Amino acid sequence: MALKLIRASRTLTTRAARSAAVPFPRLLTTQALQVEDSFFKGAVVSQQGDLEVHWSSGHVDHIDSSWASHQCCCSGCLQAGSGQRVLVPPDNLIDDTLVGVTYDQDHLYLEWANHSHATTLAVQDLERSLAQCSVPRVCPQAAHTLRQHDFTAINTDEFALLQWLDSLARDGAALVNAAPKTVPTSFNGQEADEEGYDYGVISLANQISQPQPTIYGHTFDVRTTETPINIAYSNVALDLHQDLVYYESPPGLQFLQAIEYPTSVQGGESILMDGFVVAERLRTSYPDAFTTLTQIPMVFEKVHYERALPVHLVSKKPLIRLNDEQEIVDVVWAPPFEGVLPLMAPSESRKYFQAYRTFASLIRESNDLLVVHRLDEGQVLCFNNRRMFHGRRAFELQDGAVRHLKGVYVNIDEFASRHAALGHRYGTFQHGMVYGNGQ
Repeated sequence: MALKLIRASRTLTTRAARSAAVPFPRLLTTQALQVEDSFFKGAVVSQQGDLEVHWSSGHVDHIDSSWASHQCCCSGCLQAGSGQRVLVPPDNLIDDTLVGVTYDQDHLYLEWANHSHATTLAVQDLERSLAQCSVPRVCPQAAHTLRQHDFTAINTDEFALLQWLDSLARDGAALVNAAPKTVPTSFNGQEADEEGYDYGVISLANQISQPQPTIYGHTFDVRTTETPINIAYSNVALDLHQDLVYYESPPGLQFLQAIEYPTSVQGGESILMDGFVVAERLRTSYPDAFTTLTQIPMVFEKVHYERALPVHLVSKKPLIRLNDEQEIVDVVWAPPFEGVLPLMAPSESRKYFQAYRTFASLIRESNDLLVVHRLDEGQVLCFNNRRMFHGRRAFELQDGAVRHLKGVYVNIDEFASRHAALGHRYGTFQHGMVYGNGQ
């Protein structure tokens, strides 16, 4: 649909705010939604019985009456304050003939032949909904360097926070400098440990929402142990992978803060690669292999009973997942956590593992996509675990040295929400961002 929207001068509000007829302060004033300087001009009932909406650009949209009845935003259908539906299907679905429409600058009022309820449509809802049909995706671009941000600025300046989130949204990774090992609890207003202090990475997570708990706790420590419950807790090299893919919804952001990392430690550099970019390369260069990896799933598992908290996590999913427009919305790569695959017909098995080897070889050969960085003490490596493959080089500890990284995860949808809300507030939000949350 070639839609030309939205007025930059319109202040976007939530449906909850509109149902209460109260403006939503500060949030969402933006020019980012503007496709062309076009605005709602009027509406009529077409000869076919659907809703015919006219825009000042001359564009006309035809909207089915069933869709329209489902979107009613009157106070009888939406609860003031929460914006949640009071009437739910099938009670809010009108199976009737549309016979009339009136409108003002902000709303359309639909009349039905045999139903007394007049459906109220917000012009802004029409604009936002129709815009989804025409907004191009912001395709991931491989970042060759990591943008750097200041810890104190992120925690004290909302726009600096937004700039950090922008780096994570656009590049998939960023660095935060000068992070203290611990900060007073009052610094972020969250619960503390018994000393009244939190780790710096927890403070960063709290700027988005809160740490995402996993089988490793609310935070985790990456350091060498004699009997590691995870390969990361040793000194061996880690090939590119993603964490916790055996979850139905793996963690989104991952923050790794260098607590102890003296210069005497040889090696241990962090490595990153944009999984969405390399998957697009696979589609371009090896389309058959790409298609196979979208159709046949892999099994990922963490089955480990000999630990303090025994776990049995198994997830079956394709390595690459597409949406209805054939755009990549999910990429999964974690060979260390692959489980036992169901038996396949020999022809299917050969086809799958040929495609698998092709993808694995492409990852290994894409050195131009590789980002390598050795963390300094006080630096935090931040990256999108749903988009970026990560790993590290092997390292050697000498003279009692310790390499200690403090880690935390953040839910992917809470990151996308925080970035979108701040972006709308400051007029920088761009529709079509690829967060790796399956959208």
